[in-house]
Amino acid sequence: MKYNKLYIAFILGLILAIVYVDYNTPKKIDWTRTFKSTDKNPFGLEIFHKILPEFFPDRAVETVRIPAYNLLTEGKLPQKSNYIIIDQYLGEGYQNKGLSEMDVDKLMDYAADGNYLFIASNSFPEKLLDTLNLKLKQANLASVLKNKLNPKLKPLKIRLTNPVFKNKTAELEKESSEAYFVSKDTLGVKVLAVNDSSKANFISYQVGKGKLFLLSVPEVFCNYYLLKDDRNPIATRIISYLPVLPTYYDEYTKQGRLGEESVFRFMKSKPALYWVYYLCLYGMLLYLFFEGKRTQRIIPVINPKQNTTLDFIRTIGQLYYHKKDNISLAAKKVEYLKWTILKKTGIRFEGYSEEFREKLAHKTGVTRDEIKTLTEWMESIDSSQDISDQDLITFNQMVESFHKKTL
Repeated sequence: MKYNKLYIAFILGLILAIVYVDYNTPKKIDWTRTFKSTDKNPFGLEIFHKILPEFFPDRAVETVRIPAYNLLTEGKLPQKSNYIIIDQYLGEGYQNKGLSEMDVDKLMDYAADGNYLFIASNSFPEKLLDTLNLKLKQANLASVLKNKLNPKLKPLKIRLTNPVFKNKTAELEKESSEAYFVSKDTLGVKVLAVNDSSKANFISYQVGKGKLFLLSVPEVFCNYYLLKDDRNPIATRIISYLPVLPTYYDEYTKQGRLGEESVFRFMKSKPALYWVYYLCLYGMLLYLFFEGKRTQRIIPVINPKQNTTLDFIRTIGQLYYHKKDNISLAAKKVEYLKWTILKKTGIRFEGYSEEFREKLAHKTGVTRDEIKTLTEWMESIDSSQDISDQDLITFNQMVESFHKKTL
């Protein structure tokens, strides 16, 4: 007992030491590009998500945690609205929720109906690009490595072409590569912003009665650049292209459905909790390993409880049999048989229909002829006032046979 207390005290002391060290250790900046509306790290979108309602006064801004196809198919949307999707990757082959071909089709129909669709990403689904006769060009590997190795290179820029914004430009110094659009059909596309090489990175399409906006630099909405450019952020200029309408902000591509988060996933995001979890796990395993070698107490033999239900049924059956009340006994067997069918197969008795017989035969594997004969006897007993001894014996044999075949 003394050793057990020392062991538990040691484990608790170790856990407290880990928590203390982790709490007092300076936290490193997490530069992971999550693009989640709940993340405060530099490449999260918490600030943008909080200020988004300011662009649509007196209009609802709803965060969506279901696929676009489901929302646009099952949801009751306003007559006109905006739909915003911001993520690092939306193309195929990436480890995120992405946009399926069905999502793309529904989103294009949504825009054609007079709504406004805004998508910002470094990569787009092939289905969407093919539909728009569009190509997305990426900087090659050599230029990416060159940017990383040469800090003197100019940062990635995005410049708005609308004269109203007076060539508003943003510099994204943390970006080592870029993506830009090349359209095969220049008549259908309008360039709204370009990079330092005059390549389009923000464009719009007239789709039916609505509009589609595509931005290949989603980083402008991240916390880092919004705080850096807080006096006159370019993100506010970009989002101002959307009219003041009810707005849907997509988080499904980054966080999945609401409720998919697990406790273990949260623990993995917190290094201290993660280490405490494994420390407790391995500690318990060691405790079981060493404690298991000790002599166990004698385990008393516990006799299983007797099933008195069968004895009760036999007693009741003999009572009816000796009273020669055959019809009551047969009726009880019919009711018990219906209850047994419900318990074993889940089929609720709702009359002696052909549908009931088909389901029963399919679920139990008993032939349809046997099922038909058995149910006809049951129906006959339900409508009879009396039954002979021989008929009672015959029906009992049929029931017993049915039970044996369905066990």
